[in-house]
Amino acid sequence: MKKRLIALGLLALIVLMGLVLVFLSPGLFLRLLSLFGILLLILSSLLMVVTFRKAKSVKPQGLMLSMGISLGTAVLYSWITSASPGGGVLCLGLIFGALAGIGWGLTNSFFMEEKSVRSQGNAWYLLVWALTLAVPQSLAVLTGRPPAVGMVLLFGGTGLVLGQSGFSLWRYLQLKSQLSQPAGGS
Repeated sequence: MKKRLIALGLLALIVLMGLVLVFLSPGLFLRLLSLFGILLLILSSLLMVVTFRKAKSVKPQGLMLSMGISLGTAVLYSWITSASPGGGVLCLGLIFGALAGIGWGLTNSFFMEEKSVRSQGNAWYLLVWALTLAVPQSLAVLTGRPPAVGMVLLFGGTGLVLGQSGFSLWRYLQLKSQLSQPAGGS
């Protein structure tokens, strides 16, 4: 219990410092957020390579949370920065990202196991995942990463999360509905 209180206190302190930085120095806040993102990227990459073949339970709340965080991040970043290539271009980035996300969602296998929906990655899943990291980074390097390109990449990444998570949620609901149908029904 004491460790949990310490962890919650630390989290509250970090959030409070982040809120102060957003208003006092948005540039510093974004740099620190970027460094934190790089650390998370490295850790998640290692975790993905080690665990991608392991079947995992699909939780609709987790899928919706990832969609909400991604969309919230895109909106917050759009609000903080003034660089924008225009609404139409951002919408195209979101749409193309969502289509790529749906394609990525197709590479997972979904199945029922003991009344629970589970998904399992395969080599295609890992390849598409690696491409979703490599392509935006390559575009950023090739274009010199002007802020407008960063915004398009952000919205493309948001679309990717919305497409993959939304498609996974749809597959989850399909499998769950099959479970609720009578054994002899159509």
